[in-house]
Order: sequence, then C-alpha cells, then structure tokens
Amino acid sequence: MNNPIPKIRQFYFDTLQEVKKCTWPTNNELIESTVIVLVALVLVSSFIWGIDTVIQQLVRFFILS
Repeated sequence: MNNPIPKIRQFYFDTLQEVKKCTWPTNNELIESTVIVLVALVLVSSFIWGIDTVIQQLVRFFILS
C-alpha cells in the first residue's frame, strides 16, 4: 500500500504557491463588487416576483371564471 502523505504534502505546497500568485481585490473593489451583486439580486428577485404575481393572477382569473 502506498503512503498518501507525500502526495498530500506536495498538493498542499503547490496550492500555497498558486495562492501566492493570485491578485486579491482591494477593499474598494470588493465593496463595489458586493454592491453590484446585491443590486443584481434585488433586480432579478423583483422581476421574478412580478412575473410570478402576473401568472398567479392569470391562473386565478381563468380558474374562477
């Protein structure tokens, strides 16, 4: 049976090297991206809610008529 510890260690060290190559967002970039995501979330949620409400009213109209 092969010992998996050396492979795990190598994977860990390789991962650390890759993380050091990453460029991390500045605080302002992070805040800006978060605001964009929240605005998009509100817009998409509102759109889905609106469509759901219209379809619900149409179904009630045709079922109760």
